[in-house]
Amino acid sequence: MPFSSINFLVLLPILLVVYWVLPITAKRVWLLVCSLIVYLAAGWSDLLLLVAVTGANWLSSVLFSRSRLAPKLMIGADILVLGWFKYRYFVAGMIGGTGTGSLIIPLGISFYTFQLISYQVELLRGVVTRRPTFFAFFL
Repeated sequence: MPFSSINFLVLLPILLVVYWVLPITAKRVWLLVCSLIVYLAAGWSDLLLLVAVTGANWLSSVLFSRSRLAPKLMIGADILVLGWFKYRYFVAGMIGGTGTGSLIIPLGISFYTFQLISYQVELLRGVVTRRPTFFAFFL
């Protein structure tokens, strides 16, 4: 959904008004719901990828909170996901094949992948000591 589209220009004020009338405890949940609604404009597959990758990073940090290997594995997995979507056609062309699937790259994949990698690096360095809730992490 482009920021200049009529859908966005109508939807944004409604979402903001609802945000300002909600109690403080519900505002973060509302922001997450609104973010997912706006991101859904890119399509269900993009939204599912975002939820899966973000959920895997959060779950790994919670389940393996004392591990130094888990963040390294998640960084590798994040790079593989990003590499798959960004370079699969390039690699397929180099080995003489043709790419599979759509050439369209998921919306914002580089941004959120690098944000997740940054979080994992901060876990490794000990900068992040307290694990956020899922809602706080996802938001």
